[in-house]
Formats: sequence, C-alpha cells, structure tokens
Amino acid sequence: QDIEYVDVSDSDASSGAQMTAKMSEGEAAGANNTNWKFVNIIPGDTLYWTGGAGAAWADAGNWDKGRPPEPTDNLVVVNCASQPVLSAAASAWSVVVQSGATLNLGGYNLSVSNLTVAGTLVASGTETVTAMKDVSFEGGAFDARRTTLRMEGDAAQSLAPGGITFFDLFVTKGGGSFTTAGALSADRFRLKATGDVAATFAAGAAVSAREISFDGLAGPAA
Repeated sequence: QDIEYVDVSDSDASSGAQMTAKMSEGEAAGANNTNWKFVNIIPGDTLYWTGGAGAAWADAGNWDKGRPPEPTDNLVVVNCASQPVLSAAASAWSVVVQSGATLNLGGYNLSVSNLTVAGTLVASGTETVTAMKDVSFEGGAFDARRTTLRMEGDAAQSLAPGGITFFDLFVTKGGGSFTTAGALSADRFRLKATGDVAATFAAGAAVSAREISFDGLAGPAA
C-alpha cells in the first residue's frame, strides 16, 4: 500500500504487505519502523527498466531505483530478458524505448510529453498514445492496430514517423506549431486547430492517408 507525505514512527507493519511512503519521514533507524519503505520522488528523475520482477510496468521491482514510475519521471526501456507490458493506463514525462527493446501497451493508454521509439511499440487494439511535445519513431517499429496517436497542446511539436504507418493520427492544438520529419502515412490523419497553429510538412516528403481532414485556424502548410 502506498501513502504520501506522512511522518511515521514506531510502526510495525510486519503482519501485512510492505507499506510504501512517498515524500515522507521515518526512514532513520531511530524512527523504529518495520516493513516500511520510504521513497523520495524527484521530478525529472530517470528510471531504467530492468525486468527483474517480470513484465508488469507498475511493479517497483522492475525498475532500477526500486520504485514504480511517476508521471514526472523520464523512463527508459532497455533490451533485457523480460519486456514491459502495461497493466493500467500510464503516464510519464518521457518514454524512450531503446533499440531491441519492446513496450507492449496491453490495451491501456499511454500519456507522455516526449516519446522516442527506437525499438518496438506494440498495441493490442484501440489504445490512445497522447504526446504533449515531440514524438520519434526513427529506427523503430509500431504495431499500431487501431490505435490513436494524439499530439496536443500549445507547444511546438515535431513528429518523426520513421516510415511508420499510423492508424489514426490526431493533432489537436490551440497554438504553437506542428512539423514532420520525413514522409507521413496514416489510415486517418486529422489536424484540428483552435488557435493559430503553423503546420509544416517535410519538404519533398509524401503525406498519404485514406482520410485527411483540416479543421480550424491552422496556418499554411509547407
């Protein structure tokens, strides 16, 4: 069981599951606590996947710092014997899937600021991958099934498709810019702007989709 921002002393939790206290006091020996784990979360921390406890994304034993990932973390999936599978919707500041590594969405949504896939991203069906900043599939692979890659927010965003064909690419922005590096291919490509958005496509690169729609105030595409 996880709790946050507590000051623990003289607590014996040995009769049940280990208690995890985040951003809390009580780790010192003099606090006299048994079967407690104290974890400090530093925004922007980087965690590396080890797979030491299996494939569960949220299992603390699968990450090098011995804690489950937090939304403020930078997460790196490395090529090892056991590769991660989501067991619930997940979020992170950034996710990097290294060459040779695989991240299986397992039917659940993933939300990030930045996504880099040099290995393989696997979908099961209709998951949504949401990115607030940049996405790159250069050197990687994506078993897209019927997923939606959603790029949103007011920041400048770039997409490097890396030769991937997306099922549903949905860019929805209130400002900023959207740029692509290389050819863009999708079954459905939608660009929705609720403010001034500059959309720039890579010069000389094809944009192909069975269905394309532009909605709103997007600036001239180049």
